[in-house]
Amino acid sequence: MDRTLEIIDILVDRGEVGVSEVAEQLCVAPSTIHRVLETLGRRMFVVQDEDTRRYRPGPRMVAMSAEIELVARSRRLVEALGRTTGMTAHMSVLDGPDARYIHHWTPKARRAIGNRVGTRMPAHVTSAGKALLSFSTPEQIRKMFPHRSLPKPTPAAIGDRQALLEELQTVRRVGYARNVQESERGVVGFARPVANSGALVAISVSAWLTDLPRCGRDSEREKRIADALFEAGRGLQSVYTRH
Repeated sequence: MDRTLEIIDILVDRGEVGVSEVAEQLCVAPSTIHRVLETLGRRMFVVQDEDTRRYRPGPRMVAMSAEIELVARSRRLVEALGRTTGMTAHMSVLDGPDARYIHHWTPKARRAIGNRVGTRMPAHVTSAGKALLSFSTPEQIRKMFPHRSLPKPTPAAIGDRQALLEELQTVRRVGYARNVQESERGVVGFARPVANSGALVAISVSAWLTDLPRCGRDSEREKRIADALFEAGRGLQSVYTRH
């Protein structure tokens, strides 16, 4: 692992490297460097130029760098969203048919929802996932979910592709998505998509259902949560526009 990270450091610093120069800098056999770079290549962290045979950052490394920058820009706004609502706040991106969590803030509460950074959850059962999917066309949804039936991790989850399409219409109309015990029993979540500068993320908040009594679409509590999501969304768009 240390050797891999050393190679990545050199690659990031130089932008493009050859096997021999990395081997010389690290005082390691070229065969070892070649083996590590091949592994990184299979995972799309690096790509090799067919003409020069040199390596440069691949799409996965570029995507990770972009996500790190997104988190750095958004950290304070995500924390403010969590403090305003008193709920765990997350930022997510769409990764195939899943929502992948890239940042979180957790209130100092005994029953707070845990840190999900780095984890993936089916997009059709999470508020963040549905918020992200709302930017997809019906045709894109059908390609993403080729089967009419969808996995149901809980009885409350959407289990039909047509029902998902109808749910996404509601998300577009009201501006935010909700998840009431769809991804996990006892958990409720709300999310809003934010798109700008070529990036699409979802900001979301979640809590235990027992901590949100009488929370429904028309309740004052949910309206306050939605207002906080809209405010955070405007803040994120402003941040992205400035950079």
